[in-house]
Amino acid sequence: MNEKIPVNARRSLTRKLNRFSSLPIAVRLVSGLVLVILISTLLFLLPGIGTRPLTFLEALFTATSALTVTGLTVIIPYDDLSFNGQVLLLILIQIGGIGLMTFTVIIFRLLGRQISMLDRLALRDMFGNLVPGEILRLTTRVLVAVLIFELIGTVLFWIIWQPTMGHDVALWYAIFHSISAFCNSGFDLFVGLPGYAAIPN
Repeated sequence: MNEKIPVNARRSLTRKLNRFSSLPIAVRLVSGLVLVILISTLLFLLPGIGTRPLTFLEALFTATSALTVTGLTVIIPYDDLSFNGQVLLLILIQIGGIGLMTFTVIIFRLLGRQISMLDRLALRDMFGNLVPGEILRLTTRVLVAVLIFELIGTVLFWIIWQPTMGHDVALWYAIFHSISAFCNSGFDLFVGLPGYAAIPN
């Protein structure tokens, strides 16, 4: 009996995944984005993420804004987020910047999993009318290009800020703002930082 439970659970999960895979590509993409937003919202509500407890709406708005790289915010990341919270925010910005579908494919490839034909067709619609065989190679090139440009930005920011901020703080600020700028997210850590004034509207 105990041996049958895992098998039945696996079969049930497989059936659910097959039903999800049969949905139209647009529905799968939207559903995936909504699911990631909900998970990210819950993560923002965890202890140690904020310097104060974030409200549900603050967490939801921040997660949505980061993943859709709109740059809108109802919190001040420097004041309201701990270092862990800033790292979480940066990860969501990166996911939103390269695209959820592209990020999923990258994770699958790192785990050694095969990419389904439906996922390749979804990527084809995102990148243009490419043959499915070219999709994975293009995804790899996109990731490499993103990392190169963000690394260049990090080095340049660090060179500029290191004399006034110190090595460690300048490195973190360089990484955060390089990724944020490349992804066009609009989030920054300067508002609220002593010595830096917000630009008036």
